[in-house]
Amino acid sequence: MDRQASERQLKRLEMIRSQRDQDSVDAALKNLAAAAQDESSNLYPCILEADREYASVGEISDILRNEFGEYTLV
Repeated sequence: MDRQASERQLKRLEMIRSQRDQDSVDAALKNLAAAAQDESSNLYPCILEADREYASVGEISDILRNEFGEYTLV
């Protein structure tokens, strides 16, 4: 990715984060974390909820990484 594209993307992310309802994002991420701890839960609806509240891919991934760890090649 070139520098200008990277800067545009960072500005867009900053704008979205400043305009989203942070309480709703936090609640959606909390629901995802709770669902990830329950082996019988379907995570997809919780991921969609977090996405609809404008949680970033990184924030969603952090929740899943904290619960399941990170895959590494052996």
